Amino acid sequence: RMSARDGAARRSVLVVCRTAPYGRARARDAVDVAMAFAAFDQPVTLLFLGDGVLALAAGQRPVAEFSRSLEKLLGTLADYGVEAVHADAAALAARGLDTQSLALPVRLAGTEELRELFAAHERVLTV
Repeated sequence: RMSARDGAARRSVLVVCRTAPYGRARARDAVDVAMAFAAFDQPVTLLFLGDGVLALAAGQRPVAEFSRSLEKLLGTLADYGVEAVHADAAALAARGLDTQSLALPVRLAGTEELRELFAAHERVLTV
């Protein structure tokens, strides 16, 4: 039997990345946070909005202060159990990106899908 505390620990989490990669560590932090939730068996979805979609672009080269490759980190998401990765379709298009130019497969989300993602999760964490 699951206690109330166990139920709270299993609540779904939507981690939202709105920040472009490599200018700050926030895009990496969003990915790390999603992996941490998944490592503790909490249902997690990762969503890239606005400039955050730039973190998904393939072939990026990190600058010295953030020397670890974000692309390599994104490639390990499934290993941690993060399989639900979404990107704002309009943000991708506005930045000249499409699914072929991304480092990993994502589910594109339009306005209605974005609304549903926010409504479907009990907790939303914007990084």
